[in-house]
Amino acid sequence: MAQAKKAAKAKSFPEMVKVSFQTAKDDLEKEFKDVVEKLRANRKLTQKEMEKRVQSLQKNASKRIKELEKGLDDALKSAYNVVNLPTRDEVEKISKKVGKMAKDLEAISAALEPKAAKKKPAKKVAKKPAAKKAVAKKPVKTAAKKTAAKKPAAKKAAPKKTTRKAAKK
Repeated sequence: MAQAKKAAKAKSFPEMVKVSFQTAKDDLEKEFKDVVEKLRANRKLTQKEMEKRVQSLQKNASKRIKELEKGLDDALKSAYNVVNLPTRDEVEKISKKVGKMAKDLEAISAALEPKAAKKKPAKKVAKKPAAKKAVAKKPVKTAAKKTAAKKPAAKKAAPKKTTRKAAKK
């Protein structure tokens, strides 16, 4: 209304356009500020809603991942049972038992070593090397005598002839 009074007071057409333009500009600025405030308020709500949605999605995703992991573990266990392979837990139990047994063996061997150390080993007297005796050399035989002593190689028997009927069987 105040703007309408201003427009009425304006005497010329260009002044009326100027005044109406200014009032429209003021109205738009006011509406723009209102919209911005509403958007800011809605943004906070929207941000909170988005955070809630993201959290719910994360929870659902983690539940599904756990379900998939459990299903995969069950499938692997059944496959291991079919093939008769030990599971990870069984291997860990066995390795713990083996480690304990190794420690026990070390303790037993440590307990036995002092007893062995107490026994004094008998002193060994080093023998002096005996003097070498002179050996007379035998005369070398000739190669002709060696070849004569060799036996001739045995001849191989000829393979038997087979008939056609026997070959087909």
